[in-house]
Amino acid sequence: MTEAELYGRAKQLAERVRTAKYPALLPAFAREAIQEAAALIEELATREAKRCREQKTTGKQ
Repeated sequence: MTEAELYGRAKQLAERVRTAKYPALLPAFAREAIQEAAALIEELATREAKRCREQKTTGKQ
């Protein structure tokens, strides 16, 4: 998933959560949204950790 796709999916998920209308469906909907949000967060964290590992360090840290 590219950065743009990741950002777009996160925006879609946020909009979907804001516009949920049927209370009877909210528990299942919430579970699905939480799982997808967790996957997006995990993807971002993995990329950030990789970026930090690849970053050159200086001796004055």
